[in-house]
Amino acid sequence: MLDYFLAPENVPFAVVTGLFGLMSVLQIVSFILGLEALSGLDDWLSAELSFDVDHVPTFGEALLSLLGIGKVPAAFSILFFLFGFASVGYGLQWGVATLSGSLWPSWLAGPVAFVFTLPLLRAANGVLAKVVPMDESFAVSENTFVGKLAV
Repeated sequence: MLDYFLAPENVPFAVVTGLFGLMSVLQIVSFILGLEALSGLDDWLSAELSFDVDHVPTFGEALLSLLGIGKVPAAFSILFFLFGFASVGYGLQWGVATLSGSLWPSWLAGPVAFVFTLPLLRAANGVLAKVVPMDESFAVSENTFVGKLAV
């Protein structure tokens, strides 16, 4: 089983799985310590995706908007992309190996998995945007703070 996951044809997916693990640990530790590990990415993306009404978006801006990047915290989008790419890649290689008896080379499997991961990322960001607030939560009205002492 480990031979399959670490096969030369699956190197891109193994690397991305390792990155996913490292970023997950970084996020969990920063959450426990009360830090924001990737908050700079959110600031950069919000500046990148905010423009005037008469601005014609570039291809990159349109792609980020199409994928729902900027609707949820960047860490969620990055982690879901990494998880989705690795899952789709390993699943693709498993399907190919089941049908043909051999794995696709990584130069072919990687781009195919990337293309199939993009719709998953769009769907996940759409669902997460409804569940996870980006910046603020209005669970408690601001009017309830009037006359209260801030501590």
